[in-house]
Amino acid sequence: MDFSEKLSNLKQQHLYRSRKVVDSAQDTKIIIDGKSLINFCSNDYLSLANHVQVKEAFKQGVDEYGAGSGASHLVSGHSRAHHELEDALAEYTGQERALLFSTGYSANLGIFSALKDELDWVLQDKLNHASLIDGNQLIGLPVQRYLHNDIASLEKKVSKQSGQGMIVTDTVFSMDGDQAKIEDLQKIAEGELALAKRGRPGV
Repeated sequence: MDFSEKLSNLKQQHLYRSRKVVDSAQDTKIIIDGKSLINFCSNDYLSLANHVQVKEAFKQGVDEYGAGSGASHLVSGHSRAHHELEDALAEYTGQERALLFSTGYSANLGIFSALKDELDWVLQDKLNHASLIDGNQLIGLPVQRYLHNDIASLEKKVSKQSGQGMIVTDTVFSMDGDQAKIEDLQKIAEGELALAKRGRPGV
């Protein structure tokens, strides 16, 4: 099947995606094709993208620092603003340090890369975000999934693992809006970690 046929099949199955041109700022309502529409699909969960104070701070930032960092953080792109924000986030969360990433996607890849040498296995919720799957693949470990929000499915898979591993889940699943059972996941992780000292899988 050539490329044109693949596109045709996608259209027939109503799976072909196209971009909508937005003629307004991101907000609870946006303008598309001259119509004002309620925006249910934005990632701007806190409605900050068009907030007056945020926009004003952005303008001031451009005046002081320009429109781009010019380099990576480790070269010459780590501005005073970056530094102060990391310090503020560390203090707010009660951690020793904080590290900024440009996107959630790159943060997820970074976490997997940092833990690569510590992991023998990874178990992922079936509906995890694509960035978590990509991070898993990046470090060369098999992508193993348990049934969505199914603790019994996870426990069964954990019991078959050996060595040190990681349970990975979204907190709030973006497509459905349901939440992970964090307390149950924590109990599994901590229980297996205690058993790891006696030669059982560690999380």
